[in-house]
Amino acid sequence: MSEPYVIIKRQHYTPSEVGRLIGRSRQTVIKWANEGLIEAWRTPGGHWRIPADAVKGASHGERIGA
Repeated sequence: MSEPYVIIKRQHYTPSEVGRLIGRSRQTVIKWANEGLIEAWRTPGGHWRIPADAVKGASHGERIGA
């Protein structure tokens, strides 16, 4: 009998991960977050996190930010 698969869905991404996904730099993604052009929050340690839903549109050809 085989083990059941566990599918883990990403809840959020780092600015570096988003940058790689959409072909922009980490700093551009952080700039957009600071300007409110992309939904993002900071962890208690000061690291940026971007919700997966905010990245989905960009991965389908929609543009995030300016």
